[in-house]
Amino acid sequence: MAQIDRIIKDKWWKNFAYLRKGHQFNLVDACGDLYVGVSCNGNPNVFANITFSEPDNTKTEAELIAHRDEMQSAFDAKAYAQDRIAAYPNIEEQLDMQYHDKKDGTTTWEDAVQAVKDAHPKP
Repeated sequence: MAQIDRIIKDKWWKNFAYLRKGHQFNLVDACGDLYVGVSCNGNPNVFANITFSEPDNTKTEAELIAHRDEMQSAFDAKAYAQDRIAAYPNIEEQLDMQYHDKKDGTTTWEDAVQAVKDAHPKP
């Protein structure tokens, strides 16, 4: 679960299409989150397609399914954060807003950020 919290906190996932809102985790993702090396030949949600890299570091199908479902639940619970990231103005626009706010004594940037937070509140 640490990987999911890091993904949301650090927001590096924003640049990766496979971790955008609606992403569905699979058994290979669960292995990666558990630091279990695998290779996959075919559908990554079919346990029989997974080959473990280290024979002494394996997981059962039930363990992987449970962890995959836990990852998915944690990721889906953070949907508001994903929605916010998509709704925020890009960094160039935000910097321009901040510059003009300082120069003109306005609160355009604060208002824009607050509008996104209001539109996508934390649950």
